[in-house]
Amino acid sequence: MSREINVFLVIPVLLILSNLAVQGSTTVDIIAPSYFRSGDYVPVIVKFISAEGTIDSTVTGDFTLRASSGTLSKPGFKVFRGVGSVTTRINATSDIILSLSDYTGFKNIRLDNPSQTAIQGTLNSTSTWTSDHLYIITGTLTIPAGVTLTISAGTQIRIRQDANILVNGKIKVNGVLQDPVHFTADIWGNAWGGIELLSGNLESVFTYALFTGGGGDVTRKFVHSDSQPVLKADGAKLNVSNCCFIDNEGKAMASLESTNTVTDCLFARCDTGCEFRFSNTVLTGTYVMFIPDEDRVIDDVDNDAIYFWDKKSSGGTRSVVNHCVVYATEDDGMDFNSSARVDIRFCFVNLVNDKGFSAGNASDLKVFGCVAANCPEAGIGAKDESTLLFENGTLYKNTLGVKGYEKYAGQGGGNITVKNSIISQSVDRPFSEDAESDVRITYSLSDTDVISGTGNKTGNPGFINSATLDFRLSSSSPAIDSGDPSSPPDPDGTRADMGAYPFAQAVVPPVTGVRINEVVSKFSTFYPDEHGLYSDWIELYNTNDYAVNIGGLYMTDNLTDPFKVQIPSGKADSTSIPAHGYIVFRADLLSDLGVNHLDFQLSSNGEQVGLCRKSGTATVWIDSLSFPALATDESYGRYPDGSENLLKLGIATPGTANTGTVPDVKGSLFINEFMARFPNSYPDEHGLFSDWIEIFNAGNEDINVGGLYLSDNKTNPTQHRIPLGLGDSTLIRAGGFKVFRADASPQLGYNHLDFELAGAGEDVTLVQISGGGTIIIDSVHYPQQSMGISYGRLADGQPGWRQFWTPTPGQSNSRTSGIVDTGTMNHPVSVYPNPFETSVTIRYQLTEPSEVTIRITDLTGKTVYSFSPSGEIQSTGEHEIEWNGTSAYGQELPSGVYAVTILPGMGIPQRSLMIKN
Repeated sequence: MSREINVFLVIPVLLILSNLAVQGSTTVDIIAPSYFRSGDYVPVIVKFISAEGTIDSTVTGDFTLRASSGTLSKPGFKVFRGVGSVTTRINATSDIILSLSDYTGFKNIRLDNPSQTAIQGTLNSTSTWTSDHLYIITGTLTIPAGVTLTISAGTQIRIRQDANILVNGKIKVNGVLQDPVHFTADIWGNAWGGIELLSGNLESVFTYALFTGGGGDVTRKFVHSDSQPVLKADGAKLNVSNCCFIDNEGKAMASLESTNTVTDCLFARCDTGCEFRFSNTVLTGTYVMFIPDEDRVIDDVDNDAIYFWDKKSSGGTRSVVNHCVVYATEDDGMDFNSSARVDIRFCFVNLVNDKGFSAGNASDLKVFGCVAANCPEAGIGAKDESTLLFENGTLYKNTLGVKGYEKYAGQGGGNITVKNSIISQSVDRPFSEDAESDVRITYSLSDTDVISGTGNKTGNPGFINSATLDFRLSSSSPAIDSGDPSSPPDPDGTRADMGAYPFAQAVVPPVTGVRINEVVSKFSTFYPDEHGLYSDWIELYNTNDYAVNIGGLYMTDNLTDPFKVQIPSGKADSTSIPAHGYIVFRADLLSDLGVNHLDFQLSSNGEQVGLCRKSGTATVWIDSLSFPALATDESYGRYPDGSENLLKLGIATPGTANTGTVPDVKGSLFINEFMARFPNSYPDEHGLFSDWIEIFNAGNEDINVGGLYLSDNKTNPTQHRIPLGLGDSTLIRAGGFKVFRADASPQLGYNHLDFELAGAGEDVTLVQISGGGTIIIDSVHYPQQSMGISYGRLADGQPGWRQFWTPTPGQSNSRTSGIVDTGTMNHPVSVYPNPFETSVTIRYQLTEPSEVTIRITDLTGKTVYSFSPSGEIQSTGEHEIEWNGTSAYGQELPSGVYAVTILPGMGIPQRSLMIKN
């Protein structure tokens, strides 16, 4: 035995793992020995951890190990579904901080050379090895019965070539995440043997241990693949958790007639992952990767990731493989033989060089919730009178999805049952069976071939992203709720889906508190849908203090046919009703137009409307309503909203609160002034010019005009409805005014009408619908209008109409600066553009033939230009001339404001214009 103590100056060195991916909330656990000596081969294991604290299976790709100083012999490593590893030689002169670029989480490794303890032969007494010693096993070490070896966290054990540890007693390895125990070769490349737990051994426990460079003793090979296990249980009880077997010459683990519990381990770049013969094993959360190496060159047909042979001879039970991942092996992903009895649940196998799951020699497998992808032989296969049940699984891009066959004559074929599964993108075909085999597929989906059998489907499975092996189902997948109805429900309580990843449907309490609030069964043209079409409609009201989604419920106009129309699911944006809010459905027989369009129409003679849901095969009514015969745009509903009080409503109010009776506003509201031939003055809120209509409230109370109608056609009095539910926007204060733009552009806002006014004269009408009847609130017939002149009441709300030189939209007509003398022969002008730079068009209208002079004056009243357009009498009607902004002498006039006056007339300037040089 030799001891050596060395002291080093500690200077940190930064070691960084980098990858180009954006990392989000994922962190990393980095597992590596607590210390190293410069030149050591150091194993590094990286686990990507999601925000939920589980391995983030979305992380796959090539990563690079970097150090801020020193050298690494192998900087690159591969990650699959959140786990990766590498063994790299580190030459450095200081401590190292391991981290991953753009991820949180790090690992400190100190540069150290602790005193060495050499040992071989027999350990005669119970002992504890600690991290302040480096243990060198120079020859085979035996732990006899009755002796326990405890190895503390952070301890390193280096083992000479072909040396083994034979345990008849007990071994306890107590590593932790930040300080694992490390078993490795004393000289890298000279493989040590293995650790064997022999018959009579009490339960041995290995926690957070790293095993590298072992399995090299050719005298201790173990059956399948003909290599030595690094850790072997022979008639023993073994408990292994969070251990990593990487870069070993032999297989990682094996057992014979033993009871094994293996949890959250990693087997990578070993001859075989694990081999369990005549054993009861529970294998959980374990990754098996790159078996035997990463070169993908097949040179040994027995490099299986996981291998089972039979069960324990005495007290044998079904073994379990649960939530394990297999990636890039050069034989089967999981191989089961000689009457093995195993339940495999929620496992993921990808890119193996034979079958994903293989059953032979009368084995019995039950595989549930698993994936097998990119397997060149088959996703699942059974032979030799084996039985394989594959339920709720996904088989993707395998040469054959399912293969039942007889391998050797006389040994029998395979019996395979597939149910609730997806077989996608099979290179050859979804399944094959020979004459000795029986393959039964039901309630499963294929996207390449039609598969006969109960409940089978053909179509696109609707994976989220199969290119990245994300086999979750999108909301539109035909696999949702398509599994065997007799199967247990999915975790969300709904019918079983097809595939390994059931779609999580939102589970919400049954909808209550939604009332059919209002109906219109004989429509006109006041309430168009989103396509500009008109139809019957049904309004629902949510009486609850919270929003509800009615997707999946049913509506009908025949209570004996309750499930006539189903409201689409998965469209919450369109089918949710806010607390104390409304939703309107169109009863138009046009369901293709959107989720709020129903495949029935309402009868204007009266009928029933119902809203319900299914409970099994039973009908659960949420609400129903019977309505009588209704006139055009007459509505029937509840007042107040959601109450039991039903009546013909005073006014139809789709999407807003119901109104029981409508106040009589006749005698209070008046069409007070309008412009039918607009000049470029009085722009709207968008800066646009248009005709307009002013309404005056002559009453003593404020009146909201929402729901009233304006029209320029007395035969169509409901031509345009002023929108409801806009509060003060449509309120006219007592003695106040409201201006509406007659621009045929209602899309521009609540105050824009769906018609324009005719300059030649027509009617303007303000209408109220009450109880199905039409009330003319006010109407005016006007004669031909002139450009820029409004037509209004001489006194607000009073009889007597006049034309105004100066319109007063939104103000009292008493404020106008000029009343047109109906005997004058000329009217004000309009100018365009204004301001102008090079020329302006001046338009004017004559009410009788006349010789006209146009005079341009500056702000002092000085005439700067005067001309007669033709020098002769002009006819009645509209005329225009163009002026280039020069004086009578041809000089360019300076920038400024000028006035235009038409003579003869009253001599009053009629329009201003601006020159902008």
